[in-house]
Amino acid sequence: MWAIRKKGEREIDSASLRGDDQPGEGLACLGKRRGFISLLFLLLFPLTPHAQGADATLPEKLPILHEGRVKPLDSYARLQMNRLCGCDRLGGLDAKGWLAMQLFSPEAARDIPALEIAHPSLRSMLGLQDERSLPYYSYHEVTPLIGQQSELLRRLLVKDQNIFTATERAFWTLFENYAEIRQVTGTLALLRPHTMTAPDSVRRRFGWPESGVFTLLEMDGVIGRIRMALERVVEEKGADFESYSKEEQELAGFALQLHALQRETENNHLLKIIPSGWSATGEWFTPWELVTEGHGSPQTAPLLAQWRALTDAYTQGAHQAGREAAQAIEAQSYAIAPVSPRMIRLELLANRLALTERVVLLYAAVFVLALLVCRQRAVHQHEHDNTKIAPPLRGSSRDRVAGEDRGVGGRFSLFRFTRLLLLLTLCLHTAAIAVRVILLGRPPVSSLYESILFVAFISALYGLWLAWRKRMPEGLLIGSGIGALLLAVSGIYAEGDTLSMPVAVLNTNFWLATHVLCITAGYGCALMAGTLGHIALVAPEGRAAWMLTRTAAVALLFTAIGTVLGGIWADQSWGRFWGWDPKENGALLIVLWLVWLLHGRRTGWLGEAGFSSLLALTNIIVALSWFGVNLLNVGLHSYGFTREAATGLAVFCGMEIMVIFGLYMRARWQKGMWAS
Repeated sequence: MWAIRKKGEREIDSASLRGDDQPGEGLACLGKRRGFISLLFLLLFPLTPHAQGADATLPEKLPILHEGRVKPLDSYARLQMNRLCGCDRLGGLDAKGWLAMQLFSPEAARDIPALEIAHPSLRSMLGLQDERSLPYYSYHEVTPLIGQQSELLRRLLVKDQNIFTATERAFWTLFENYAEIRQVTGTLALLRPHTMTAPDSVRRRFGWPESGVFTLLEMDGVIGRIRMALERVVEEKGADFESYSKEEQELAGFALQLHALQRETENNHLLKIIPSGWSATGEWFTPWELVTEGHGSPQTAPLLAQWRALTDAYTQGAHQAGREAAQAIEAQSYAIAPVSPRMIRLELLANRLALTERVVLLYAAVFVLALLVCRQRAVHQHEHDNTKIAPPLRGSSRDRVAGEDRGVGGRFSLFRFTRLLLLLTLCLHTAAIAVRVILLGRPPVSSLYESILFVAFISALYGLWLAWRKRMPEGLLIGSGIGALLLAVSGIYAEGDTLSMPVAVLNTNFWLATHVLCITAGYGCALMAGTLGHIALVAPEGRAAWMLTRTAAVALLFTAIGTVLGGIWADQSWGRFWGWDPKENGALLIVLWLVWLLHGRRTGWLGEAGFSSLLALTNIIVALSWFGVNLLNVGLHSYGFTREAATGLAVFCGMEIMVIFGLYMRARWQKGMWAS
């Protein structure tokens, strides 16, 4: 009893010292927490309506081959909508409904404004004078505009895209989007019911259906006979239409209509929705390739019939029949294709959860809370300074460091809550990276976009370590800030499918798991060191200044090892250890920069303000070495070229230089270095 009582007294005394026994403040804090937790729940699990209507028959779990990777049809729908308009809805339809309309109701889809023409010089070249609230045009509206620029299109087909003018690049993007819509809407043209009434002479001679409703697949043999009959007429009487008999004129006119209809299916290679049944080589085909190029098999014949049934169900609005046909297509595709249904379901789940977008929001929330924590600590420190009982800032004792945060009631709880929130965010960030690893079967750093995801993760992880181990609220602030900023700008490099297969030079899992992970970890630690340098200039006696040298040393360790491993990889892949490639020079530049700074600090050549200022410039060095060299578009590492990032990189470097110079002048002024 006595021991229990003493334990309880100690708990009560500890709580009173922290200020947690104040009922009013505790209830207010609890209410704020509940409200914030509710907000986080809505961020993580938003209420999204379930899709209803005819587009619900679209087999979203159906595996297809697109851009060299097997993916669910849902992934392609999202990718296409993002490429066209960068939005979630188009013409009142979500990605799934928009794709279903293109496949099953192409004429209606081609009337929806989906092609953006916003570039002023391109609008002037195309003669567009109308003022619309949104600069989007339909496929039918763009068709004559593309036809008028046939000469320009021929020149662009043989011109190097790296030397396109801004107008030419805008026109080429418009043409690519136009061609993609044409390809998608023609995917099921062989199976889609068409209506075309043939003249009586043609119908009786070739057995054309009296109803006029047919599919190109069913009438393929008849259409071939009609074409051959017309060729014989042309051989006998030439191209003089007036010399043809009435029946021959009717035959020629009908054959021209069929030719125009067949053009929808010609050269259709985009959506490979049918796997080959002959072998497990992973070959996939479009319906047009399957029929006209002879790739069909006994296993693919039922798939064509099921796609025909799905097309009929969508056209007739028979939702139940459509769902049954969709399920049959999925079952038959999985039976033929060498692909795991679990992987497809995992990618569908990842599409719905959109973990990366949620992680950005959570990093932003952590950043705001970290600002409040740092503000409260600064107020508390000021109060202690006035009473001359401020705890020491330097040293490694956790008790002394934690005492500052426990000094005022309830403020330690906010710090702890923010740490836990950053930990939750890192768990979701880890899940997003793990999904990529599982789906692709390789480390998640084969592209510039993926390296941004990993560097953001390393920076946030290091910030959490500073907050948890060293009790530094600045760690929360820097880690979440870098994570949110990097993930926010990653969209610039998220062109096309971000789950794409790596280029051949990077397709080596061992070196991806060693060199690239190590060098990107060095990037993350270097960014943390540079940002700590900013804070050290603002508060030279704070904890950030205490961690500068250690963080710079960690960054140097990872970048140096990663650079050496990269040379070994280059020797095995390209036959030389070092070739002065821009990307190699960038990695070496970071290593030399950090070695110079640490040496200057160790020898005393650099003072506190100088060391902090130069270390803050590390952010610019990393940005130029990481992103800047890609703008050169030369060398064996030019796979990350993105022209649109040049302006943003220049603005970032210019702002960093001005901010660091201003902070350095402020630090020198406060120390009286400029006193007369």
